[in-house]
Amino acid sequence: MLKSYLLLAYRVLFRYRGYSFINILGLAVGLTCSIIIYLWLLDEINYDRHNENYESIYRLVQDEKLEGGIYKVAATPAPLAPLLMEKFPEITLTGRYRPIIEKVLVTWKDKKFYENGFGYADPELLRIFTFDFLHGSREHALDKPNGLIITERIAGKYFGDENPIGKSIQIDGGFVYTVTAVIANLPSNSHIQFDMLAPFERIMQMGWSTNWGNNYYYAYMLFNNAYDYKLMKDKFHRFLIKQFNLQEKDLTSDFYLQPLSDIHLKSEFDIDLYSHSEVSYQYLYIFSTVAIIILLIVVINYMNLSTARAARRAREVGIRKTAGATRRQLITQYMGESFILTLISGFIALILCDLALPLINNFTGKNLGIHYSDYQFTLGLAGIILFTAISAGSYPSFFISSFSPQLVLKGHVKSGSSLFRKILVIFQFSLAIILIIGTFVISDQLKFLQNRNLGLNKDQILYTEFSGSMNKNFSLFKSALKQLPEIENVTWSSDLPTYTVHSTWGVSWEGNTSSSLFLIHQFAVDEDYLPTFGMGIKDGRNFDFAYPSDSGCFILNETAVNLMDMKDPVGKWFRLWDNQNTIIGVMKDFNFKSLHKPVEPLILWIGRDPFGFIFIKVRPGEMNRSMTAIRRVWEKYNPDFPLELKFLDAEYENLYKAEQKMAILFGGFAIVAIFLSCLGLFGLASFMTETRTREIGIRKAMGASGSTVIRMLSIDFATWVVVATIIGVPVAYFYLHHWLQNFAFRTTIRPGSFILAIILVLVIAQLSVIYQTRKASRKDPADVLKYE
Repeated sequence: MLKSYLLLAYRVLFRYRGYSFINILGLAVGLTCSIIIYLWLLDEINYDRHNENYESIYRLVQDEKLEGGIYKVAATPAPLAPLLMEKFPEITLTGRYRPIIEKVLVTWKDKKFYENGFGYADPELLRIFTFDFLHGSREHALDKPNGLIITERIAGKYFGDENPIGKSIQIDGGFVYTVTAVIANLPSNSHIQFDMLAPFERIMQMGWSTNWGNNYYYAYMLFNNAYDYKLMKDKFHRFLIKQFNLQEKDLTSDFYLQPLSDIHLKSEFDIDLYSHSEVSYQYLYIFSTVAIIILLIVVINYMNLSTARAARRAREVGIRKTAGATRRQLITQYMGESFILTLISGFIALILCDLALPLINNFTGKNLGIHYSDYQFTLGLAGIILFTAISAGSYPSFFISSFSPQLVLKGHVKSGSSLFRKILVIFQFSLAIILIIGTFVISDQLKFLQNRNLGLNKDQILYTEFSGSMNKNFSLFKSALKQLPEIENVTWSSDLPTYTVHSTWGVSWEGNTSSSLFLIHQFAVDEDYLPTFGMGIKDGRNFDFAYPSDSGCFILNETAVNLMDMKDPVGKWFRLWDNQNTIIGVMKDFNFKSLHKPVEPLILWIGRDPFGFIFIKVRPGEMNRSMTAIRRVWEKYNPDFPLELKFLDAEYENLYKAEQKMAILFGGFAIVAIFLSCLGLFGLASFMTETRTREIGIRKAMGASGSTVIRMLSIDFATWVVVATIIGVPVAYFYLHHWLQNFAFRTTIRPGSFILAIILVLVIAQLSVIYQTRKASRKDPADVLKYE
């Protein structure tokens, strides 16, 4: 029986080669997109699952209750985690981690490179998380203050095939560390990323602040068994009040646990490991929906073409039923054909995935791959194939097998419900229109983000980090640069405009009558900070060293002044920690975070010792020559440290990487959706023009022109697309309006995006059928009607 079904499927496949090709091509492309999206989804939901204790690991985080709302911070004071472990038996281990955001200069013999990914950690972190140790001991890798764990990548880069254990490397030209262990490179879907890990003890030796007033450190906890982590928030709260003899109002932070499973997709913190974070799990739903849309489009194509060809197979059904075949056997046969076509398409799709994945990985920064030994992938692939085969084959199988042998052998048969086919075409084009409009609106939002006036001029600005002796020689370096004709200005700041880690609530001001706390960001700068970035002053003036007292004064942004409810702030006193001095200016607000966030309060003050970042404003048209000149001056004042220049505008673009990738992927999937929809439309147009050949011949014999015939045949398809737009437009508007609410600053949804999408779909749809309609209109009516 099975052999008979396979033989019949083989014959059908080759008898209708054109339709088989369209079905296989459509299914293969649709399955390719769906498999790639599924691999991406697996990677996202499997973040951090390589850790053996995945379900028992939590991060200690806090909500700071401040004036203006809750400020969410993923970092905590250094003493907190050890104290909580001591007092709560539910906690098995705690480990603190502190990444270094800036690059460090790594030197070994004649090799000298800047490296990202340096961090400090407690030894307990190695037991909480699962790291694959290739050399050295997990138990003793961080025992000594100068010990250093490196990854396989760093080991290969500096030591080649040598065993690096016991070898010493220099960090930033001063600190010497001895390699105590080598671990495998961390998986790309680990939220913690480092290449070098030093003992947390070294932080204390370096004099970093580890008191209760500094939220610099990320703490992780391992629980001894499954535990309702939500209960710990209230327990922590009551314990801290009792421990420090506080009033309820005095505890300004609520500490609680965040499951490891939530960190990647559900973090929404103003301060997080690598800048602030936004919830991203909605992208799982978005791209899952895209995969389903694409599969539905190819399924609809298969249904349409199969039911449209029903008349050609009616005689086969009649003969087989007369010979004794049951309807169940016929359904099995036609479902088998669907499975065979889907399996062939799936095989082609896997080949296409292998070809596409290197490009996808390069674009997304992931390490996606097809691993048949991975049960999640295998089960998912089987599910996709089954869903596609069953969905595509179900309706045609039940429809074709329902033919009455008495009627079909007399020639009384229909090619399926034309209304049903119209509904399917309308549905698939509605889906395609939603994707196209989504592409346009996402692109508009990206352009809005990139072109919005941020309150500062980020163009033509290079920056580099302080290193080596530049702290001591910065004044000489700055003076030398400002003498160059290519350089417009030079300044420094403790923070990048796109990423601030210096925030405090230790402020007070003249006229403050509220006991409420609020968080204010603070940048240490020099007098050229505002002019370099072209920032405006709303009231008062900029720092000016002609006034010696300016070294202790402050400039606030508009948001800070409004939050503090200060009237005429210039000239009033302001206190930052133990420094009380005068507010000399109010600067206009500028965006120093992504436009997902509203502008937050900020204060500028003159730093006594420069640190952080150097910013160099270059005159237009002088970039290449300027970079060469800057490098010469740098080598004069900081010869032991290579200069690494970056573009500030690139940092702002990096804030919207997720949206940029989403726009490109949406555009790509929209193109695929349109291609698949038009592929099905092309096949359907081929069938419909074929079935109306005699009608066309009669019309031409009666004097109809070729253009009249083309218009007659094309108008149905155009009508379907118009109906699809009426359905798709409001759905697209609803979901895109919701998506835009994620941004504090957002574009409006332009009617032009919808109009352009509609016109584009209409034109492409017409082009996809015009070949068939033109071919039908050019047939000689004498040839068509000679047998009538």
